[in-house]
Amino acid sequence: MGYLETSGRVGRLRCGMPRGYMRQNCRICERHVSECGDLSKRGKCQDCALALMEANAVGIAAHTGPFFNYWRERMAASVGAKILDDRQDAA
Repeated sequence: MGYLETSGRVGRLRCGMPRGYMRQNCRICERHVSECGDLSKRGKCQDCALALMEANAVGIAAHTGPFFNYWRERMAASVGAKILDDRQDAA
């Protein structure tokens, strides 16, 4: 049905790719399936998926990097706080 699915009177937009369409390139390194092998459901090759998973684990354990900063900001936001350490006001 494409991007717009209708069931009865209600229609909704689906996120992602249309059903039946197989990804041909990795979302991260953009290598073709013939070069990198199978892709995950989210469109990553095994090499990129493992690299991201390792960077995430190392960053959170070492309290550095973008994954840790994202986690830290989300944890603060869950209790209504904002992180002010790394923010610089232009005023």
